[in-house]
Amino acid sequence: MSAAASWLSLLVPDPRGQRAVEETLADWREEVGRAQTVGERVQAHAHGLRSFAYLASGLLWDQSISADLWRTFVRTLAITVGLACVLGVVMVWMVGGDGAFGPFTASAYVLAMMSGFVPGIFGLVGSMGAGSSDARPGPVAAVAGLFFVWSAVMTSWILPAMAAPFLHEAAGAYPTIAVPRYVAPLIVHVASLTFASTYYLLGATIRRRFATRGWRTRQTWALMGALAIVALGIGARLALASAGISGPDRMAWLDRIMWLQLTVAWAMIVWFARPKAEPIPAPLET
Repeated sequence: MSAAASWLSLLVPDPRGQRAVEETLADWREEVGRAQTVGERVQAHAHGLRSFAYLASGLLWDQSISADLWRTFVRTLAITVGLACVLGVVMVWMVGGDGAFGPFTASAYVLAMMSGFVPGIFGLVGSMGAGSSDARPGPVAAVAGLFFVWSAVMTSWILPAMAAPFLHEAAGAYPTIAVPRYVAPLIVHVASLTFASTYYLLGATIRRRFATRGWRTRQTWALMGALAIVALGIGARLALASAGISGPDRMAWLDRIMWLQLTVAWAMIVWFARPKAEPIPAPLET
C-alpha cells in the first residue's frame, strides 16, 4: 500500500468513496496528460481541481450526516464535561470553602480553572476515539473538522463565559491592578484551535497502526500518545518558568512551545500513518 492510499483509507473509510477519489485523480492525470499547450494544461488542472473539490465536499457531507460522527462528538463532549465537573469538585474539596479562595467565591474560582482545563481534556478524550470501534471506524475527516469548529466555539464564547465571574470579582477586589492582555497573532490563534483535531488524528493513526491489538489496548496507546504531547508542553513551560522569562518574551516563548507540540504531534501522525511493509513471499521450492 502506498502512502497516498494509506492516508486515503484513513480519511475516507468507505470503499466506495475511496474508489471515487482514485477515479477522480486518475481522470485528472489523464486529462493533463492529453493536454498539448500550456493553456490546455491550465484548463485541465482547473477542471480536475473543480471535480476533486466537488467530490471532497460530497464526501464530507456524507460523513457529516452520519450517526457515527455525532456519536463520537457527543460521547467525547459528555466525558469531557463529566471529567471537568469531577475536577472542579476535587479542587473545592482540596482547597476548602469560599474563604479559602481569598476574595473569590469557590464557584468563580473553579469555573476559571475549568476553563483552562476543558480544551485539553476534550482533546485527550478525543484521541481515544469515544464512539468509535472496530465495527465503526468513524468518519475521520468530518470528526477532525467538527472538533476544529467546536474548539473555535469554545474559545470564542464558552470559555470566556466560564472565566467571566472570576475576572469580574478580580476587577472588584483589585481595582488598581491592570492585567495585561495578550492578543495572539491570527496564525497562532488558528493553530491553537487545531489541538483537538490533531489529538484525534493522532489517536486514529495509532489505533489503526496497532490493528491487531484489542480495542481497549489501542485506545490506551492512543491516549498515551496524546499525553506525551501534553507532557512535552508541561515540561517546556516549567523550564520557561525556571528561566525567569516574563512579559512579551514569555508569550513569544509560549507560542514557540505550542508550535513545538504541534510539530511533534504531526510528526507522530505521519509516522504512525505510514503504510506497513508488506511481507515478501518466500520463494517456491523446486
